[in-house]
This record gives sequence, C-alpha cells and structure tokens, in this order.
Amino acid sequence: MLAAFAKHCPEVGYCQGMNFLCGLILIGVDFNEVSAFVILEKLLGEYGQLSSMYDGKLTKVFSLSDHVYSWLLEKEPELEQLISEHGVPVTTLFAGPLMAVFANIFEEPDICLQILDRLILLKEQALIGIIKQVFKKMKPELLKYRQNLNDSSRGASDSGQLQAYLVRLIYLDAKQRGMLFPTIV
Repeated sequence: MLAAFAKHCPEVGYCQGMNFLCGLILIGVDFNEVSAFVILEKLLGEYGQLSSMYDGKLTKVFSLSDHVYSWLLEKEPELEQLISEHGVPVTTLFAGPLMAVFANIFEEPDICLQILDRLILLKEQALIGIIKQVFKKMKPELLKYRQNLNDSSRGASDSGQLQAYLVRLIYLDAKQRGMLFPTIV
C-alpha cells in the first residue's frame, strides 16, 4: 500500500512514520487495502493536508512543532522555561508522535484507533490537541524536574530524564490517568 501511494504521489513518496499511519488505517478497515488507500490519500491529500508531514522537508512537522511551542510560550510559560532550561529540542519531542500518530507510543490498538478517528475528524488539530492536553494536565509532574535543575550534580542526568519523559512516558502517564484526550466541542 505504501509503495502504491509513493507511485500515486511521487512528490511525497515514502517517509518513515507513514508505516504507522498506514498500519492504523489498515487495522481500522479490517485490512481492506482499497479502503485504506482511499483514507490515506484523503488524509495526506486535499482533505487532511498532511502530506507535508512526510515530504522530504517535513514542513508540517516543523510548523506544528512551532505552533505547540508558541502555545507553550503564551499559555504555559513555566513549561516552556523548563524545557528551554533543560535544553530539550522541541521539534525532537513532537516529531515522533506527530509522524507516527502516537502509534510509536501506545501498544494498545484501541487507543491508536481512537487517535486515528480524531485525526480523520479534526485533521492536524487532533494531534495538536492531544499534545496540548497532555502538557497542560501533566504540568505538576513536569514541574518536578525544575526542582533538580539547580543541583549541578544532577543537571545533565535530569535533562536526559526529562527528555525521555517528554518523548514517550508523559503520554503513557496521561493515558493511565485518563488525561489523554481533550473534549471535542
């Protein structure tokens, strides 16, 4: 299916991460490849406009990361400061979840299919909404890393721990606490 899409849309071709999206779609349509191809084409094409998430320049990944970073600056400056002080690159935090539609984080197909449903309904705002929801709801956990920042003997290891937490574990914690999905209005 991915080879067929790459031929159908050579300006996008194939990029790492598309396999997660394609796999989720296939599961969602009981492995009907024709239906899955149509949904993939719609999401990456004119309807969803997500093709630039997977093109060679990854422009959508960068623009969505910038969007989340701007939101952090405006609405959650304590979190932005924490991330900046620890030297955690924002785009690195969000590239995996965005490109893999969180399937690189969650092992449960049901959670991934719920995210796919939201993606089909809300397009890129579904992914952005989940990231914002998780960071907002998990703020108390995140701010615990601030306490250790000034301790020079722990600073580097805490930065690495914070980055590991932000890349994957924060989403797992949010799911476990029932804080993963924002309300759809």
